[in-house]
Amino acid sequence: MQFTPGTSTDILARVIAQKMGEDWGQQVVIDNRPGAGGVVGTELGAKESPDGYTLTMAVSSAFGINPTHVPFKGSADAHTQLIGGQIPVMFDAIPATQPHVKSGKLRALGIATLNRPPFLPDLLTIAESGYPGFEAVGWIGIAAPANTPAAILDKLNAEMVHILNQPDVKDRLNTLAFTAVGDTRAQFAAYIKSEIAKWGKAVKDSGAKAD
Repeated sequence: MQFTPGTSTDILARVIAQKMGEDWGQQVVIDNRPGAGGVVGTELGAKESPDGYTLTMAVSSAFGINPTHVPFKGSADAHTQLIGGQIPVMFDAIPATQPHVKSGKLRALGIATLNRPPFLPDLLTIAESGYPGFEAVGWIGIAAPANTPAAILDKLNAEMVHILNQPDVKDRLNTLAFTAVGDTRAQFAAYIKSEIAKWGKAVKDSGAKAD
């Protein structure tokens, strides 16, 4: 797992790991390896044996955006800087940010989905705030090392879809401000490819450079 405990990715990983352990009668261990915005943990996961026993959380930052800039080890570090006034503003996933907003430590300015989520119905979307069509969704999936046999990948995918469709998991994820989507492997691969193209163009057009 590429991020520190308490982040949105870590929260989701632990929900999934608990259910996998219950379904398969095996202990599923979460190994947090933060650093470089998810690059450290992602590279470690990619180098593991392709046997289906080591999986990596596939997140929008590490899989779709990180070829641009890596300013923090993870969102927990960035939150500390934001609350302390060292940085003025940031985008982050709702599950990790919502507690700070509710406590008054942070103020939500807008949400980057096209529609307001049910768990923050009074928060304007950025599209509603004068930027029609604006959408920047943080997503989390699960990936396995390259060359993992298709039969193993299919079994893992079926397990993830099964877990995400369980009523108690759906309720838990809704409470944590996650929206569950159980795609096929092909659908997720195509989505990642589209995200890389989308954010690559956005960074190129903006002219942003790493410090």
